[in-house]
Amino acid sequence: MRGVLAELTMRAARGYRVVVAGRRLDPVTIELECDSAFSYLDAPTLQRGDEFAVTAPGGRDPSGAPRGHRVRVSLSAGEDPQVILFERADADSTVLVSASIAGRAVDPTRIHLGSARRAPGSVPVSIGPASTALLRADDPPVAATPGTWGIWIWLPTNAAPAGAERTSAAQELPESVREQLRTLGYLR
Repeated sequence: MRGVLAELTMRAARGYRVVVAGRRLDPVTIELECDSAFSYLDAPTLQRGDEFAVTAPGGRDPSGAPRGHRVRVSLSAGEDPQVILFERADADSTVLVSASIAGRAVDPTRIHLGSARRAPGSVPVSIGPASTALLRADDPPVAATPGTWGIWIWLPTNAAPAGAERTSAAQELPESVREQLRTLGYLR
């Protein structure tokens, strides 16, 4: 069921995806550090023993900009896919994504960027305005081979850029649903 949840989440949620998939013998720690703030942040597939911590230093830096957020997600060993979702609050901000095992940086060849699954030259991986095109993917590019694991980072092609106005398409509700919503006081 965790695999199904991960797949649904990757398709439905907004923003960037960071997925750790494949058989892992040791816990993996993913850190996200945004130089401004996250407008959306979620780790919907956390398991017992995983840890999720957000640090928001608060205040402003000398230029008057808000200080950034830092997220640390420790994922237990196993083979279930683990999903971290985020969106930058500011289109011009940068997020650094780092990964480690037992305090050592993960080999960059285990990290796959966008639909081309290109490995970054080093860790941490910088995600900013210039990297958006590289990270675009129509479908989840996650493809672990048996006995190995990896980290995939991408932005779905249909995702709105950071800071974009969000609009939802109007949908016509069936009358039975409208009546239930009226009964509950949500509609008049």
